Amino acid sequence: MKKILTFISLLLAAVLAAALLLAALLVAALFATGILAIPEKPREFTSERWASEPTKRIHMVVDLMDKYEFIGMGKEDILSLLGDPIEVSPGYPFFNDYDDFRSNSMQNTGPKADSYAEANCMFYPLVEYISPSYVPLLYIEMDENDVTTGVYMVSLTT
Repeated sequence: MKKILTFISLLLAAVLAAALLLAALLVAALFATGILAIPEKPREFTSERWASEPTKRIHMVVDLMDKYEFIGMGKEDILSLLGDPIEVSPGYPFFNDYDDFRSNSMQNTGPKADSYAEANCMFYPLVEYISPSYVPLLYIEMDENDVTTGVYMVSLTT
């Protein structure tokens, strides 16, 4: 009887070890394929980091909006802070992704123009292009005197 109990104990230990190994391999495979990922923590905004890590900008936007009051800021100040914006083909329609992106400067109802061609604005990509039909951008709208009137997170659509 003692031998049977020892055998059952060893068998259960082997099954448990195999199950734990299988679970570890499954978790590793999920991480390797990107199905399971550790979310990136928000990053502190600095002009240097904005310039050197363009694919991580999405993680800096909240800190950027919290640190700077964009409404009323001039174009030269924004260029000094964020660098050169990207060129976008005129006429692309866009839509407002977030009416309020955790900042007072983003509490406006949305861009006043229906397309880039109709606005005095600047675009900054927030991530690498996800797809040709979805490009998240920081959209800075200005008046005729190049003074910021709105800051939005938008997506260009094709």
